[in-house]
Amino acid sequence: AGFDTAVQISPSGINVYTGADEGGDIAARGDTVFAVFFTTTDKTYSVRSIDGGQTWGDTVRVDHQTTNMTYTPDVQIQPGGNPVIVFEAADQTMTLTQQMVCRSNDGGQTYTMETDAHLAASGIPCSCCAPALLINDSMVYVVYRDNENNRRNIIMTISSDSGNTFPTVS
Repeated sequence: AGFDTAVQISPSGINVYTGADEGGDIAARGDTVFAVFFTTTDKTYSVRSIDGGQTWGDTVRVDHQTTNMTYTPDVQIQPGGNPVIVFEAADQTMTLTQQMVCRSNDGGQTYTMETDAHLAASGIPCSCCAPALLINDSMVYVVYRDNENNRRNIIMTISSDSGNTFPTVS
Protein backbone atom coordinates (compact mmCIF):
# COMPACT_ATOMS: atom_id res chain seq x y z
CA ALA A 1 0.00 0.00 0.00
CA GLY A 2 3.00 2.29 0.38
CA PHE A 3 6.63 2.73 1.29
CA ASP A 4 8.35 3.76 4.49
CA THR A 5 10.46 6.89 4.58
CA ALA A 6 13.61 6.52 2.47
CA VAL A 7 16.84 5.69 4.33
CA GLN A 8 20.18 6.88 2.96
CA ILE A 9 22.59 3.95 2.93
CA SER A 10 25.58 5.60 1.29
CA PRO A 11 27.77 7.85 3.43
CA SER A 12 27.40 11.61 3.12
CA GLY A 13 30.04 13.13 0.88
CA ILE A 14 30.35 10.12 -1.45
CA ASN A 15 28.86 10.69 -4.90
CA VAL A 16 27.14 7.46 -5.88
CA TYR A 17 26.86 6.83 -9.61
CA THR A 18 23.36 6.08 -10.88
CA GLY A 19 22.11 5.64 -14.39
CA ALA A 20 19.17 4.19 -16.26
CA ASP A 21 20.94 0.93 -17.13
CA GLU A 22 23.71 0.73 -14.55
CA GLY A 23 24.28 1.60 -10.95
CA GLY A 24 23.87 -0.35 -7.73
CA ASP A 25 22.34 -3.69 -6.84
CA ILE A 26 20.70 -5.27 -3.81
CA ALA A 27 20.28 -8.83 -2.51
CA ALA A 28 18.50 -10.23 0.54
CA ARG A 29 18.45 -13.53 2.40
CA GLY A 30 16.20 -13.57 5.44
CA ASP A 31 16.77 -10.34 7.38
CA THR A 32 20.24 -9.82 5.87
CA VAL A 33 20.41 -7.33 3.02
CA PHE A 34 23.48 -6.25 1.02
CA ALA A 35 23.53 -3.23 -1.26
CA VAL A 36 26.46 -2.51 -3.60
CA PHE A 37 27.20 0.64 -5.55
CA PHE A 38 30.01 2.45 -7.28
CA THR A 39 30.99 6.07 -7.05
CA THR A 40 31.83 8.85 -9.46
CA THR A 41 35.45 8.30 -8.34
CA ASP A 42 35.33 4.71 -9.69
CA LYS A 43 35.32 2.75 -6.42
CA THR A 44 32.94 -0.08 -5.47
CA TYR A 45 31.35 -0.30 -2.02
CA SER A 46 29.02 -2.56 -0.05
CA VAL A 47 26.76 -1.88 2.90
CA ARG A 48 24.85 -4.42 5.02
CA SER A 49 21.66 -4.50 7.05
CA ILE A 50 20.87 -7.35 9.44
CA ASP A 51 17.37 -6.16 10.30
CA GLY A 52 15.65 -6.24 6.93
CA GLY A 53 16.85 -2.80 5.85
CA GLN A 54 15.70 -0.80 8.87
CA THR A 55 19.29 0.15 9.80
CA TRP A 56 22.55 -0.13 7.88
CA GLY A 57 26.12 -0.75 8.99
CA ASP A 58 29.35 0.85 7.86
CA THR A 59 30.19 1.20 4.18
CA VAL A 60 32.94 -1.23 3.14
CA ARG A 61 35.18 -0.84 0.10
CA VAL A 62 34.93 -3.98 -2.02
CA ASP A 63 37.54 -3.47 -4.73
CA HIS A 64 41.30 -3.42 -4.16
CA GLN A 65 42.08 -1.59 -7.40
CA THR A 66 44.60 1.23 -7.25
CA THR A 67 44.75 2.35 -10.88
CA ASN A 68 41.70 0.79 -12.56
CA MET A 69 38.14 2.09 -12.48
CA THR A 70 35.51 -0.22 -11.00
CA TYR A 71 31.83 -0.05 -11.85
CA THR A 72 28.50 -1.87 -12.42
CA PRO A 73 28.53 -4.20 -9.37
CA ASP A 74 26.13 -7.08 -8.84
CA VAL A 75 25.72 -8.90 -5.51
CA GLN A 76 24.37 -12.29 -4.46
CA ILE A 77 24.39 -14.03 -1.09
CA GLN A 78 25.81 -17.52 -0.62
CA PRO A 79 24.26 -20.08 1.71
CA GLY A 80 25.53 -19.11 5.15
CA GLY A 81 25.03 -15.39 4.52
CA ASN A 82 28.29 -14.25 2.91
CA PRO A 83 28.06 -11.94 -0.12
CA VAL A 84 29.78 -12.43 -3.46
CA ILE A 85 30.18 -9.40 -5.70
CA VAL A 86 31.09 -9.10 -9.37
CA PHE A 87 32.06 -5.79 -10.95
CA GLU A 88 33.82 -4.52 -14.02
CA ALA A 89 37.31 -3.09 -13.80
CA ALA A 90 38.95 -1.16 -16.61
CA ASP A 91 41.94 1.02 -17.29
CA GLN A 92 41.36 4.75 -17.86
CA THR A 93 41.01 4.24 -21.64
CA MET A 94 38.32 1.55 -21.17
CA THR A 95 40.25 -0.84 -23.44
CA LEU A 96 41.41 -3.42 -20.88
CA THR A 97 38.20 -4.58 -19.21
CA GLN A 98 37.90 -7.38 -16.65
CA GLN A 99 35.08 -9.10 -14.75
CA MET A 100 36.24 -9.20 -11.13
CA VAL A 101 34.74 -11.25 -8.31
CA CYS A 102 35.27 -10.54 -4.60
CA ARG A 103 33.94 -12.71 -1.80
CA SER A 104 33.42 -12.04 1.86
CA ASN A 105 34.03 -14.72 4.45
CA ASP A 106 32.93 -12.59 7.40
CA GLY A 107 29.45 -11.36 6.56
CA GLY A 108 30.54 -8.41 4.42
CA GLN A 109 33.02 -6.81 6.84
CA THR A 110 35.96 -7.44 4.45
CA TYR A 111 36.38 -8.73 0.91
CA THR A 112 38.96 -10.99 -0.72
CA MET A 113 41.30 -9.82 -3.44
CA GLU A 114 39.69 -9.91 -6.87
CA THR A 115 39.46 -13.07 -8.94
CA ASP A 116 39.34 -12.36 -12.68
CA ALA A 117 36.29 -14.30 -13.85
CA HIS A 118 36.97 -13.95 -17.58
CA LEU A 119 40.54 -15.29 -17.91
CA ALA A 120 39.42 -18.60 -19.46
CA ALA A 121 37.35 -16.81 -22.13
CA SER A 122 38.65 -15.31 -25.35
CA GLY A 123 38.17 -11.63 -26.14
CA ILE A 124 37.58 -8.99 -23.49
CA PRO A 125 34.39 -8.09 -21.63
CA CYS A 126 32.36 -5.28 -23.16
CA SER A 127 33.19 -2.13 -21.22
CA CYS A 128 29.62 -0.78 -21.19
CA CYS A 129 27.51 -3.84 -20.34
CA ALA A 130 26.92 -4.75 -16.71
CA PRO A 131 27.69 -8.32 -15.57
CA ALA A 132 25.22 -10.59 -13.79
CA LEU A 133 26.00 -12.98 -10.96
CA LEU A 134 24.18 -16.20 -10.04
CA ILE A 135 24.90 -18.49 -7.08
CA ASN A 136 23.75 -22.03 -6.36
CA ASP A 137 25.50 -23.49 -3.29
CA SER A 138 29.23 -23.50 -4.19
CA MET A 139 28.55 -22.84 -7.88
CA VAL A 140 29.10 -19.23 -8.99
CA TYR A 141 28.15 -18.09 -12.48
CA VAL A 142 29.24 -14.78 -14.03
CA VAL A 143 27.32 -13.77 -17.16
CA TYR A 144 28.49 -10.86 -19.31
CA ARG A 145 28.73 -9.57 -22.85
CA ASP A 146 32.16 -9.86 -24.47
CA ASN A 147 33.97 -8.02 -27.26
CA GLU A 148 35.97 -10.37 -29.46
CA ASN A 149 37.30 -8.25 -32.32
CA ASN A 150 34.10 -6.16 -32.21
CA ARG A 151 31.86 -9.26 -32.26
CA ARG A 152 29.58 -9.41 -29.21
CA ASN A 153 28.47 -12.63 -27.49
CA ILE A 154 26.98 -13.53 -24.15
CA ILE A 155 29.55 -15.43 -22.10
CA MET A 156 29.12 -17.36 -18.86
CA THR A 157 32.11 -18.32 -16.76
CA ILE A 158 31.60 -20.94 -14.09
CA SER A 159 33.22 -21.54 -10.72
CA SER A 160 32.61 -24.74 -8.76
CA ASP A 161 34.67 -23.54 -5.77
CA SER A 162 32.56 -20.61 -4.50
CA GLY A 163 34.16 -18.08 -6.86
CA ASN A 164 37.83 -18.78 -6.14
CA THR A 165 38.52 -19.77 -9.78
CA PHE A 166 36.55 -19.64 -13.04
CA PRO A 167 38.04 -22.35 -15.27
CA THR A 168 34.88 -23.14 -17.28
CA VAL A 169 33.40 -21.02 -20.09
CA SER A 170 29.99 -21.65 -21.58
